[in-house]
Amino acid sequence: MTYRFQPLSNPILILSDSAELLTGLARIGRDLATLLSSMPQFRVGYAGMHGRGRRRFPWAQYSFPDDGQFGAPYLPGFWHDFAGEEQGVILSAWDLSRMLWFGQPGGLGKDMESFLGDGRGFAKWGYVPLDSTGPDEDRLPTGVMAAAAGYDRLLAASQWGQGLLSRSGLQADWLPHGIWIDKFHPIPDARKLLGWDDSAIVLGCNMSNQSRKDWAVAFECARQLRLEYGARFHFWAHTDVPVRYWNFYALAADYGVKDCLEVTLDQTDEQLALRYSACDSTILPSAGEGFGYPIAESMACGTPCIVTDYAAGQELVDEDARVPAMAYRVDTVHNVRRAVLSGYGFAARADLQIRGKREDAQGVKEQMVRKVEHLDWRKLQHPWKKWLLRGIGQ
Repeated sequence: MTYRFQPLSNPILILSDSAELLTGLARIGRDLATLLSSMPQFRVGYAGMHGRGRRRFPWAQYSFPDDGQFGAPYLPGFWHDFAGEEQGVILSAWDLSRMLWFGQPGGLGKDMESFLGDGRGFAKWGYVPLDSTGPDEDRLPTGVMAAAAGYDRLLAASQWGQGLLSRSGLQADWLPHGIWIDKFHPIPDARKLLGWDDSAIVLGCNMSNQSRKDWAVAFECARQLRLEYGARFHFWAHTDVPVRYWNFYALAADYGVKDCLEVTLDQTDEQLALRYSACDSTILPSAGEGFGYPIAESMACGTPCIVTDYAAGQELVDEDARVPAMAYRVDTVHNVRRAVLSGYGFAARADLQIRGKREDAQGVKEQMVRKVEHLDWRKLQHPWKKWLLRGIGQ
């Protein structure tokens, strides 16, 4: 006699950067997998790029290399191992520019078309942190729009993203992803703990080392503030690797800020919160953001963040903390529209915020914390659970 067990939960496989990484997308995927693992209605798997797997994660783990195919050749095997013949969900927490193959599998070969096409054994859900329009500033670029059209269900990470999807003829809900307020909050005596002079003027910038994050603008901003404040000025720059798309050592030399620069790598959330708390202002000179973790983290620690007035990154801050783009350029094979920025613009806005925090540190701190308190994951878990359960008819 053969015994068969009826599954008691719905298999859901997350596709994103590996959950063990420090990227923003990895953090989104990790937090969603953690939330789903707390829900008895779901059985969670995770297909992560760049990963090796960690024993401590309470879900099935699958890893694949960064070979430019974003998991396409590996996904059928992962799903078969994880779910077998069960019906379930594959949820991508990734940029749609990576997902044309997933949304529109025509031309990938008979096996992949069968796996991803009509009659497949799973629904396609996408959590999409949109960070740019196409050449038409009111619509997605053609390839991204085609990828989005192949999903059964979309959830935007911002109101801006939801509006962009709507103007492109696509339906989507929206929910922000959160931060852990128990880790990111104002830390008393942060400068004393770091050994920083209380009279110093400190600017912070936390961005990965990729083309979209304009580190040249960050260093240009630091140079202008150094000219304004002299030896009192201190520039804290946090990144994943100091030499890749940008060379931090060359930037520091060319912009004349080597002697006031502190570069950190591989910081824990607690260590980042300490530095955010100690800054007078932070900046995020990005050519387009789908959310912008450093914006929310800095504000949760009581420190204003200066951002680009474009895409979703500007939603959390007031107008006096937004820097208009000098121009826009169409970038990469995906034809996305990117902002062209000026360090002078960021320096002027940062200077205003620095002076404001110096004049009323407690008032600014409380204002910043209030602006992002709705992003506490403990509050967001309830609307997230509703959205997830609605997708399986509960």
